[in-house]
Amino acid sequence: MRVNTKVSNKNVAYLATALIVIVNVVCILIPLFFLYIFPTSTLTSLFFSFPGFLLFVFGIIFLIYFVVVGVYSFEFKADNYIIEIRSKRTISSYFYTKSNYIDMPISSIEKFSFFNRSFTFNTTLMVKVRVSHRRSIAKRFNFTFLSKAQEQSIIETLEKIVHKNRLDG
Repeated sequence: MRVNTKVSNKNVAYLATALIVIVNVVCILIPLFFLYIFPTSTLTSLFFSFPGFLLFVFGIIFLIYFVVVGVYSFEFKADNYIIEIRSKRTISSYFYTKSNYIDMPISSIEKFSFFNRSFTFNTTLMVKVRVSHRRSIAKRFNFTFLSKAQEQSIIETLEKIVHKNRLDG
């Protein structure tokens, strides 16, 4: 069995994070800057009057949504012996060290499944791993902006591995 798969979304995840930051700077920080520095200016009253205020509210809701849901960068690597899966949030991973990471021999994988999250761009991969003869654990990894081609590549690789493990063990 030949396995050699590399799938990642780092560029897309960091581009999405940059767009989120730009939208929030334009919708929230610039109006607040004008409110603090030039409170009586026409531009400030334009930002905080009825149509302009909706842009500010949109920016707040947009920020809260992506803080709660998160944007995850992921990396999936598999070869004939080892599988490595990494998943971490793009911004908040700098503030705390929680990173989903697993590096294990392919013979320890028992089964896997994908779950699509409602109202998000995230997909969750659940991998059941055998850690001893009697004990297995389930590890979950969040992937943001996982394309159908990337998902199919991961599924094909994991199906090969699970099929081989069932035949061997």
